Amino acid sequence: MQERKPIEGSKTLLNQDRERRPARSRSRTKPGHRSSGYRKVWQERGKGENWARIEYNIKLEEYAWLKGCYVGTVHSVEMVRNLQEKFYMEGYFSYRIRAMGGKMVLLDCEDKEELKDLVEMASDWLSQWFEDVCPWTPEAIANERFVWIKCQGAPLNVWGPKFFENMACSWGKFICLDDTTSKRMRFDIARFLISTPIKNTISVLRQIKINGIIYNVKFSEEEFTNSFFSLKQDFLLSFQSDSEEHEVWSTESEWEKLEVHIVEDNVEANGSSTQEEDDDVADG
Repeated sequence: MQERKPIEGSKTLLNQDRERRPARSRSRTKPGHRSSGYRKVWQERGKGENWARIEYNIKLEEYAWLKGCYVGTVHSVEMVRNLQEKFYMEGYFSYRIRAMGGKMVLLDCEDKEELKDLVEMASDWLSQWFEDVCPWTPEAIANERFVWIKCQGAPLNVWGPKFFENMACSWGKFICLDDTTSKRMRFDIARFLISTPIKNTISVLRQIKINGIIYNVKFSEEEFTNSFFSLKQDFLLSFQSDSEEHEVWSTESEWEKLEVHIVEDNVEANGSSTQEEDDDVADG
């Protein structure tokens, strides 16, 4: 039995072994945060070649319908909408063209052998729409998406494609302005189309210094609408022509007088998470 001694001025007995114990740290992990040891475990787990936090296994028969399908990459995003109609006009009524994201589409047909013969024997005919056509594989995933960005708070002296193209570089590639913005029909909101590899919803408040004045400019992604496909192909390419650009917008010398600097970003990205989660394994 452990020996105890009384505490001076009290009848309480003190366990002598407790006096010899090393002092314990009272620091605690903040609510919502995992300890460094937990993160170390995750780092060790993440060293595997095919490591993932979520794993899902699917049986071959569940996606057997994809066998014999092809994935095509079109020359421009506008072609995604019109491609099915083009096939119908050529008499290919049994073919289905479905968007996969970005400039990628899935080509399917009731008769898979007929589809194979078309790809192999009519490559010249397909090349007028497709950059590339290849058999479907599980790795065939679109690495870009096309989204409209809405801009609020931009001053009128930068209202033009050069400014918005410069801003679009933060997320991807600038494609064009919408018709209302290009014609300067309103100045409360500007809209421009970009291609981006970012999967999260884009939403950012930027402090931009223009000629010594700081402006708070809001950039936010719009939800997908059918108006995305209302663009004409010639409009998508309109801003690639210097002559057309100078007819509508300020000259190069006027633009060079503007000094534009991004002072600070306040990002609000939906869907992002920094909290670690346990491995989830599901068998389909």
